[in-house]
Amino acid sequence: MSEALQKALADPDVIDRLATLGTTPVAADLATPAAMDERFTSEIERWSKLLADAPAN
Repeated sequence: MSEALQKALADPDVIDRLATLGTTPVAADLATPAAMDERFTSEIERWSKLLADAPAN
């Protein structure tokens, strides 16, 4: 699935459509399953700390 996604995200028509929606695809090396896992893990750690340090209202 990752390979098919990479192929689609390299298509100029897809890139143009994403641009009209206000976004751009990430670099191929950042969209692998391993890279996404690393990104999600770091974001969970980041946001968990922020929420833990936030005052309770």
